[in-house]
Amino acid sequence: MGRAPAFDRVRTLFARSSAPHPHLPKMPTSRWIQAGACALALSLAAVRPAAAQDGAVLRGQVVDDASGLPVASARVEVEGAAPVLADSLGRFRVGGLRPRQHRVRVERLGYARSELRVQVADSLTLSVRLVARPETVAGVTATAPAVVSERMRGFEQRRAQHTGSGRFITRADLEVSSRSTLANVLRRLPGARIIHGGAAMEEYLATGQSSGPHALNHPPAPCYAQVFVNGVQTYAMGRGDPPNLKEIDVNDIEAIEYYAQPSSTPPQFRTMTADCGTLVLWTRYAR
Repeated sequence: MGRAPAFDRVRTLFARSSAPHPHLPKMPTSRWIQAGACALALSLAAVRPAAAQDGAVLRGQVVDDASGLPVASARVEVEGAAPVLADSLGRFRVGGLRPRQHRVRVERLGYARSELRVQVADSLTLSVRLVARPETVAGVTATAPAVVSERMRGFEQRRAQHTGSGRFITRADLEVSSRSTLANVLRRLPGARIIHGGAAMEEYLATGQSSGPHALNHPPAPCYAQVFVNGVQTYAMGRGDPPNLKEIDVNDIEAIEYYAQPSSTPPQFRTMTADCGTLVLWTRYAR
């Protein structure tokens, strides 16, 4: 007898596999289908996404209605969940919610309370705007934090948005820090190097080394960061001496921005000399 064609061999294989096994109990076809459906349902339940098991998630940010800046430490209460406090950038997260409509209450001393109802499915991102309103508590009048000045608004917006890979240091950060000099503050930033030079051991900020046109005959030179003070460029690589950090009193500084790479530098500070990094200083009293 000749060999069966491939199609016939496959058909025979399927026919054998579908034949009842002699050791399995006989069960009506409908019973096998029901058993298979139950097993499938159990397997699907076992691999449900973690979000479905943990409940819905409500995320958001609390901002000042007038300035659009973050409101830190606002109390966010969602019915059916424990209250949470917004972080320093006004952000909050509430998890473990049932997918349905929830009442959300947001309050902060110095602001009018905000209440709203939101429909939460798997997740929802919410923006809450609070209106400043003085409040009197036990004879003390509390007001919302002072609105940031126009010159500092850009700093706060970039900090809230985590612009690029920038590093942001506020006046509050400087006050709680034990580092008394600007060099000590900056040397902790990723990519920053403090270069010492001169008889008085001046301190300069660099982000690397510049090979220059004579790299084969001379050792690489430090690559000094460009510097802006209150938004105005005061130093660029190759244009005079870099600022001596010892001459800048950290007590005169309101905020600091630092960008190690040109690709992470905001457009307003991205110049032809941004290859060595960018240091932006905001003074407490603009000059």
